[in-house]
Amino acid sequence: MTNENEKNFDQITKALAAAAGLEDFVKEDGKILFAIDDNLGVSLMGVDDEIAGCDVIVASIVVGSAPEDAEVLRHLLEQNYLGAGSGDGSFSIERETGAVVLYRAFPLPMDPTEFVDAFARLVGAARAAKARLDGQEGDFDIMEAQTLIFRP
Repeated sequence: MTNENEKNFDQITKALAAAAGLEDFVKEDGKILFAIDDNLGVSLMGVDDEIAGCDVIVASIVVGSAPEDAEVLRHLLEQNYLGAGSGDGSFSIERETGAVVLYRAFPLPMDPTEFVDAFARLVGAARAAKARLDGQEGDFDIMEAQTLIFRP
């Protein structure tokens, strides 16, 4: 990543930490790891995306284990359609672990406030998917789920 985008990444993570009521996150090897709601594992990593031709922050949220129920899997795939139910991210299943992960790449530079808002939508989608994977039925209000990034 360029020095300018590295600084922008730091500004973004500080803004995200402030939204969560934290001082800051610890970055190790260019990656930040933390948990949301004690059951969603998050990774933020700044990378040079050669395909896109720019630096990006890759946000990954581990939602849970891959479902055996075809109906739940169908629902997750539907959420990917045009990003409508995935916070503009993409659900995937990790080949090695079988974990359902929600990914999104954010191009840099980016306004920190815009990142926090977009990340909140991603978290809302992850929460809704987690509820579905945990067997809860019905529709989930992604807008309500994103209101607080970090719940007490």
